[in-house]
Amino acid sequence: MAMQYIMHFENGDKIHWNLIDNEITRAWIDVIKPRLDMGHDKPIGQHGHWLGCDGVEEATALLKENVKIIKDAGYEITEFETIDRDMLNTLHEEFHALEEPIFLGTADYEPKLDKAIRDVNELVHRIEGMIKTNGNSYWVFQVDTDLNARIPVTDEMRLEHWKFRNTRTSRLLRLGYATIGKNMMHMVNDADPGLWPDKIRPQQNIHTETIIEIATKPIYWADQMNTELSNSIDQFCKDNDIPIPTEPKHRNCIQPLLGEMEEKLTVPELHNLFRNVGMCRVELSGI
Repeated sequence: MAMQYIMHFENGDKIHWNLIDNEITRAWIDVIKPRLDMGHDKPIGQHGHWLGCDGVEEATALLKENVKIIKDAGYEITEFETIDRDMLNTLHEEFHALEEPIFLGTADYEPKLDKAIRDVNELVHRIEGMIKTNGNSYWVFQVDTDLNARIPVTDEMRLEHWKFRNTRTSRLLRLGYATIGKNMMHMVNDADPGLWPDKIRPQQNIHTETIIEIATKPIYWADQMNTELSNSIDQFCKDNDIPIPTEPKHRNCIQPLLGEMEEKLTVPELHNLFRNVGMCRVELSGI
């Protein structure tokens, strides 16, 4: 029986992800299965962008409203008139400063404030997706925030699995980043050399988080994509007088593939399910 990750929606619909049987998927299963067995099967921290379905103006207005709620509650966050990549980076850093006490169990935010903090993160990522030019829709979520329920990433894992691989479909499930900050690939993609070296954050652990990526077509040229990413890191470092890194934690920095979607759903159909209907729980099958 094939291993599957199944997403359930409020209207009874389901999405089935056929999982790849390899070291990374097994490690992710080892993290998430005990959490699901404990009843932690409700998606949390959901955010993303559905290409052609989400609007920048509406998301920016909502972001302003939530920033004001946080500011009025007496917490540090930057109010803005217009939004750009630098402001999104600033708000994302400020979100993580507010989020960390939640992970550590030291925060006691009242419900309205707690929701505003989480919505700032969701909206920052949504707007980032709208202004990027890679043409992909994506959706991110997790089922648990337990810092102890994680598996460390080794150099061997990075060398074998933290790279592009060919796919049969364009509906992909990837391991979540689940890390505060950005890695080398993010620095290059965002053209943000100021992150080096103190603000670069390679992924250190496998968590329950996953990333749904809806590309324009399946990947048939993975080797070329891996070479192009490596070359882009080298060139960016040369152009910005940054030492070219050699460590796997910096060189192997994409999100590993966990599985592929069984259903053939369009972006508008997926947008409706995730944004409007709502995902209510997840489960593993065939494990």
